[in-house]
Amino acid sequence: MTRARPITVATGLVALATWAGPADAARVDKKTCISSSESGQKLRHDGKLRAAREQLLICARPECPAVIRQDCAQFLNEVTISTPSVVIAARDTNGKETLSVKVTIDGEVALTKLDGKAFNIDPGVHAFRYEAEDGTVLQEDVGIREGEKNRVIYVAFHKTEPEPTPSPSATPATTATTTPAGAAPVTTTTTTTKPGIPAGAFVFGGIGLVGVGLGTFLLVTAGSDGSNLRSTCAPSCSHSDVSAARNKALIGDVAIAVGGVSLIAAVWMALSKPGTEKTVQTTGGLRLDVAPTPGGAAIGLRGGF
Repeated sequence: MTRARPITVATGLVALATWAGPADAARVDKKTCISSSESGQKLRHDGKLRAAREQLLICARPECPAVIRQDCAQFLNEVTISTPSVVIAARDTNGKETLSVKVTIDGEVALTKLDGKAFNIDPGVHAFRYEAEDGTVLQEDVGIREGEKNRVIYVAFHKTEPEPTPSPSATPATTATTTPAGAAPVTTTTTTTKPGIPAGAFVFGGIGLVGVGLGTFLLVTAGSDGSNLRSTCAPSCSHSDVSAARNKALIGDVAIAVGGVSLIAAVWMALSKPGTEKTVQTTGGLRLDVAPTPGGAAIGLRGGF
């Protein structure tokens, strides 16, 4: 790595003498020297090193008082060392190096064409804009560090492929699941439903209607059987006939209770806000199992929901 040679005060004064020779414009007065010294120090403090250098060059001229001239020469030396510089290098869409690039920094044109030379820039974050000969434009924010010299910024105008447009006919994916051996196969499809009554409300509504209807039928039948027993064999009717009538009545009560709960669930689901739901389709159907037991009856509901 090549280390930059420090610019001494003497070097700055020699450069100043070359800049402010006898052939230069009108000499500056004391008031201008003081104003330039103050402006240069303020601009230096604000990080505007290029503008600070211009002011310090004025107050470091031989016409200025010795005290001001010496201070400005010292400040000019420090600003010169601290001012960063950059070099822009670019490649076109074919990967070849190109000089036909316009560079704009913070909205101001810095280069109309690349020349491979370094140029000074203030430290801080700057908005770079690169425009190729074919009109292609690239933009980026670049952080420049104080004292950074001859930093190379690489620009590559790569070819870009247009992003594929998603097909409007795309359909939601269906996820299939498998069940253990011996169990009924189940396929689950996830869909997004529009505002409306969810499918579950219709399922529970159907169960409720079946339960209430079955329970009503069994209660009516049990009542009819009881009337027949009272008119034909009471009070010496067989125990099995009496138990059968009682079981019908008990099963009817249970069926009506299940149907009522299902109807309540259906109404609740219908009034709830619909959203995304999972619909499960099975090969088996809905089945209501009713069986008498020594102490009453057992009722069960099997199937896929």
